[in-house]
Amino acid sequence: MDATSEAVLRRTIRNVLLSEVASVPNTVFSDMNEILMAAFIAGASGPKDIGRTVGKDAAQQFASRAAQVKKALGNDAAPRIDVEIANGRVMAQSALDWAASHRFGNPVEVYWTARPGALQAALDAAGSGQATPGHPADVAVVFDTGSVLGISAKATKGTGDIGFKNPGWGSVAAKLGIDAALANELMDAALARVDKRALAMSKSERKARLRSSDALKTKADAAGRAVLSKLRDAVFAELDALPANKLRDFVLETIVDASSVMNPPYIKVTAMGGGSKAKVTDPGTDPMYAAISSGRIGVATARDDSIVFTTKGGALFQLRLKFESQMLASSVKMSAEPAAKGKR
Repeated sequence: MDATSEAVLRRTIRNVLLSEVASVPNTVFSDMNEILMAAFIAGASGPKDIGRTVGKDAAQQFASRAAQVKKALGNDAAPRIDVEIANGRVMAQSALDWAASHRFGNPVEVYWTARPGALQAALDAAGSGQATPGHPADVAVVFDTGSVLGISAKATKGTGDIGFKNPGWGSVAAKLGIDAALANELMDAALARVDKRALAMSKSERKARLRSSDALKTKADAAGRAVLSKLRDAVFAELDALPANKLRDFVLETIVDASSVMNPPYIKVTAMGGGSKAKVTDPGTDPMYAAISSGRIGVATARDDSIVFTTKGGALFQLRLKFESQMLASSVKMSAEPAAKGKR
């Protein structure tokens, strides 16, 4: 490669890296959404009341996340933050309405559970035993009846169903006895065939490198899909070999968090349409979870990257493997989604 071509490549990589910096990770908005929902449940009128209603740590985290959004989005930050405020408000009201209809009482303490020990602190405040390890609650509410309710929060710009769980590759691999290193081994082998120079780069540099030309990105995406297919096959082989009761337990405990011993009980609240409405799902009564608990579960492969879970009544949901962002340059994730989502 001559000096001119090398300089063009360096500029291209730099521009891609700058565009990545300008984007805001979903975890930033998730934190803001959860904290705002907690604050509104506790009686806040807006973000300024987070410290008073949820605590200093939550207020500091919200301020830090808001600063990230402002830095990345500039003049577009304010309307984007307003969306999260609307999401938090509608989610809080939906959660309170659900709790009232199920006679939980009035909220007296609200905890943002991202901090270690916060969920257990909520249970301790009510004398309600030990928290289930790996509990999915993002917020815990203690009521004047002595009850504790966990809330798992999600948000989507649309109004349809979204993925309801994002289990990590490592945790699923460990549950099924698969070596978690398999993902990196397959990625490195594929990358060596696509572009050996990228193999020695950091993930951010690798991402920029693979996006520096359409031809290279096309090759990386094709190789990445092959990696996902191999990982899907490894997961499917283990799931398909499980006895019926073990497969059901895996789904209830790892994918949908509906184990009968979940403490505290919890609901899932999803904001939709940019804060226009919210949907509440109770894992204990949702028809899909009831079908999982009572029916015999089967598995089948779909597309190049998915496993469909079925019962006698039909498809329940699918577990899709994906890269967090750029194929071969980011972590492997999983998404449990409604079975009708995407092409099958």
